[in-house]
Amino acid sequence: MKKIIAYELTKFFYKRRNKLLILALFIFVIGVNVYSYQLYKSYDERIIMEYRLISEKAKLKLQGLNNELIGYREWNEDERKIFKERIQRIEGEISYLKVEASVTGRISNAFSKVGDPQWNRILCKYFRERYANIIESYEKGYIDDAYLKDRKTNIEEARYHKYKYDYLLEKGILLKENEYKPNGVNSINLFFRNSNVLILVIIVALLSMDVSLSPVIEGSYKLECTNPFERKHIFMGKAISIFLIIFGILSVVFLLVFITNSIIFGVGDFDYPQVVSGSINRLTLKANEDDFKVISMGTKIVLGVIIIAALIFFTVALVMLLSIFTDSTGKTLGVTMFLIITAFTFNMISDMESIINLFHPYMYCYYENAITGYYRSNYLFGIVLNIGLGIVFIFISYFKFTGKDFLGARE
Repeated sequence: MKKIIAYELTKFFYKRRNKLLILALFIFVIGVNVYSYQLYKSYDERIIMEYRLISEKAKLKLQGLNNELIGYREWNEDERKIFKERIQRIEGEISYLKVEASVTGRISNAFSKVGDPQWNRILCKYFRERYANIIESYEKGYIDDAYLKDRKTNIEEARYHKYKYDYLLEKGILLKENEYKPNGVNSINLFFRNSNVLILVIIVALLSMDVSLSPVIEGSYKLECTNPFERKHIFMGKAISIFLIIFGILSVVFLLVFITNSIIFGVGDFDYPQVVSGSINRLTLKANEDDFKVISMGTKIVLGVIIIAALIFFTVALVMLLSIFTDSTGKTLGVTMFLIITAFTFNMISDMESIINLFHPYMYCYYENAITGYYRSNYLFGIVLNIGLGIVFIFISYFKFTGKDFLGARE
């Protein structure tokens, strides 16, 4: 089997296609870092404008509701009774919007001073006040799930942020001046955001296909399965080769990124607190219920690496299964890309509470969703799901590979 692994490694790095894929991986990772740096440079301005816009929209909405309420008050008592429920709803929403407009305006005005420790603490209080107002208004019925959904959030996200600012104030920890600061630690942390891991999985799938679908040495695939190597050794050799190649390349890429950013911008803080779901170390299918905990940035990165490893394991196992059953690069790529694209689509259009977040293996590419607690997702279940399916696929692939008479991959 050592000889098979040596053949596969030599052949893999010899091929021009694989060299281009590795180059694409480097370019992608560099691109993520460049994009994060651009966000870092414009962060203060974007936050100030974002909260100013929220405040102005709240004021406009508040003005409209006040005008509507004045109109109702001009009616007689019998007429007002007909719209009693609507009037109560307006009064509640006005109460919510008064605080929302005020506190977001204060955040916008004060954020430029976030570097000052005193103002940093004041900003934490402003943020806490905002999320406390959302929670209180929700519990009193002034706003509901539909209201929050229209704003692409939910009550658990508000509780998450309130817990975060309560913790920072209680422990006397400063709010990060810029969450996109590209130091060594944060450059790895930022990679877990958005669809970066999903794109990484696409590259992993493409790299895996070459090893899975190609013969070990020159000659027909049927010959390679019978002579000079046993099929079980070929299967194990290919599987080990894929994992060595994938994890080896990724380790080198991210180590270089970490070292480069650490030299330029500093190492960063491995101990900075991160709020995560309280069920992160529990296997559960239930939605998060106002249950949060704090871990260090270093722990968060380790957990992220573990979930990426589980996703890679599942992807490699899936590619091997499809390649053995279809003997086709096109079909293997098609099915794999279909699953990846559906995950991307569901992340864009599905609700935070959707059960798809829990049961689609590639939804765990959105690592932040799995650990924050305001999505219907469970970190530990994601690992079990991906590794469990991967093991099943590998077992099926092994028995199919060792018993199948086939001629090799068809383009």
